[in-house]
Amino acid sequence: MIGAWRRELALPSVSTLLRNPDPEIRAKAWRVLPVVGTAADPAENISEAILDSIDSVSSAAAAAAGRMKLDSAVSVLTYRLHGESETVVLAAARSLSQLGNSGLRI
Repeated sequence: MIGAWRRELALPSVSTLLRNPDPEIRAKAWRVLPVVGTAADPAENISEAILDSIDSVSSAAAAAAGRMKLDSAVSVLTYRLHGESETVVLAAARSLSQLGNSGLRI
């Protein structure tokens, strides 16, 4: 429901969900983060999440990096372009394209 609203709603608990041990919860948290926002800086956790061994988490974090225009994620997104998971590679490529010039200078 939150994703359909496309508005930022401050939900402080999202930052704790980004580190939840359940990969399904982590993936969903990264999917809604660009919409709900968080008090914490997402750049602190984005690289680790993009490198997550679970494809759904990695691709959701990569998508979030693009939607939130996190230039700090360029190097890790570029690294993920060379992975084996088509889902993650496509999410990384899409996110790099959303970052504009910084994402296109790879």
